[in-house]
Amino acid sequence: MKTILIPFLLLASVAGAAECPRLDRGLRVSSVGDILVHRGLYEAAISSRERFQTIWRPLIPILKSADLATANLEAPTAPGTAAGGRAVRDPGFVYDEEVYSGGNFVFNYHPSIIDDLKSSGVDLVTTANNHVLDRGPLGVDRSVDELGRRGMDFVGTRRRDSREPRSRIVRVKDFKIGVIACTEMTNGMRDPYGQVLMCRDREMLDEISRMKNQTDAVLVFPHWGDEYQPRPNAKQKQWAREWVQAGARAIIGNHPHVLQTMEWLQSPDGRAAVVIYSLGNFVALQGMMEKRVSAVAHLDLVPSASGLEIAQYSYTPFVRPNGSVVMTLLPSTSKGAELRHAVQQLGQIRCQP
Repeated sequence: MKTILIPFLLLASVAGAAECPRLDRGLRVSSVGDILVHRGLYEAAISSRERFQTIWRPLIPILKSADLATANLEAPTAPGTAAGGRAVRDPGFVYDEEVYSGGNFVFNYHPSIIDDLKSSGVDLVTTANNHVLDRGPLGVDRSVDELGRRGMDFVGTRRRDSREPRSRIVRVKDFKIGVIACTEMTNGMRDPYGQVLMCRDREMLDEISRMKNQTDAVLVFPHWGDEYQPRPNAKQKQWAREWVQAGARAIIGNHPHVLQTMEWLQSPDGRAAVVIYSLGNFVALQGMMEKRVSAVAHLDLVPSASGLEIAQYSYTPFVRPNGSVVMTLLPSTSKGAELRHAVQQLGQIRCQP
């Protein structure tokens, strides 16, 4: 499959990494990357009246302005659940390194983070990732329960006693959007009950094909690739092409914890499909510049005779300054290395004239 350009869009200048103006029709999907609440960020949330919102405060207006805003919740939100999936007494909103933790490669967040994401404008979280089984099958069950109780849409996981699809059709304005999330790995943790959708499963292609016939557009959110690598590997590229051929309109990846490159592909119906291989970290306390720079990706989709098509692609870069817990927006006039890195990885924005 060859990479294509979209002739009816204008290319922005390299310095112009910014949101395209909103269109009068269609809808905007805005997405952010991984949520890894390391200890320092967790403790900052505990000590703030804004709780977790204190971390991403500058981005709240941007998330709220989207018609559908998504994020990758890269941990269980399982009250009263210790490592290994043991049921214990819940300690409340603390960082105790038994129930709630953000380090040692084993994560679990207090479910109030769901409320904070929702009130910040996030409409849906993806839950299929390599940390999803950090609290075992019980942790998945309790996370699913908390997401449902707090009214947050999610994709990628299900309870042990469920056989419902781990994908979801969401209604946005007058449109139906198929959303699928999968993970390439679960850190070696077994999934005996099939609670997590794996990217390698044949079910991925079946779900994309099924949703293509039931929705106006299919969005895929894979947790894949090699950590800290700036470019996708061969497996990512292979899956992206297979999923676009099956009917995916957009693929927005995560897991590498750095921005990876993006590309345009052509779907069988001749329309453009976009692949953002990794949006890097939305929330994380990692040091190198590449791990601190990320972006909110914006896709503007408009109706056509055969469903929604991508009319605009843009993004809002941001950085967590070294030593800070609060994110900072990167203006398009910035001449620093952070903005140059974001543009190098995510490419030129494409806005309608």
